[in-house]
Amino acid sequence: MFDYGGVLTTPVRDSITAWLERGGIDPASFSGTLKAWLSRSAPEGTPIHRLETGELSSAEFDALLAAELVGANGQPLPPMDLLKGLFADMRPTR
Repeated sequence: MFDYGGVLTTPVRDSITAWLERGGIDPASFSGTLKAWLSRSAPEGTPIHRLETGELSSAEFDALLAAELVGANGQPLPPMDLLKGLFADMRPTR
């Protein structure tokens, strides 16, 4: 069973928006990174794919994601619990 948000859980978009605001993350840096890592033309072995297959730990993924993101203030982001924060606001639907 797959649920990309909005069926069994609240929409992923809402959680992402809250995370970007809470973390002071530049939305363009996040969307650009997602597009690069998930596009059909992405090379094999992107960090998302390696996380999904267990080749990367969440801490390793956080470090790779932080290296791609920029804070809203233009500063680098610390690689602490980015993945956890990304999904922190997801809740079961009622």
